[in-house]
Amino acid sequence: SKVRVPLEESYRGKTLPPSAVVAKRAADRDPMLLPVYKERIPYIIANGPPGARLTDLVESPTPKSRINALYYIRHKILRPLNRIMRLVNVDVEAWYTSMRKSPLVGHFRGRTVVAGKGGIPRHF
Repeated sequence: SKVRVPLEESYRGKTLPPSAVVAKRAADRDPMLLPVYKERIPYIIANGPPGARLTDLVESPTPKSRINALYYIRHKILRPLNRIMRLVNVDVEAWYTSMRKSPLVGHFRGRTVVAGKGGIPRHF
């Protein structure tokens, strides 16, 4: 998403959007990396400990980044798919929650983390 500059004044009293969090972290490391007005900042939601805030899981994409599959399945795939399938009386969210799942194992800051009891990869 696009970022407003200056970051602190534009988002005062609000939770920063994911792209602004990534831009702020980069600017804290190097002030020359401060984005220009409406610059698009790529980001991903990475693996992390269960119950972590979304802003703690946001990071700039790198080849070593491990995306948070559960987040993308639940928020970016299931919700739109459920809206479409409801037209033919199919509840995708109920189907997904009733599926038998195995825990997803990820890595967060050098530690191995088991994220909940969900996971589609077990079925493949």
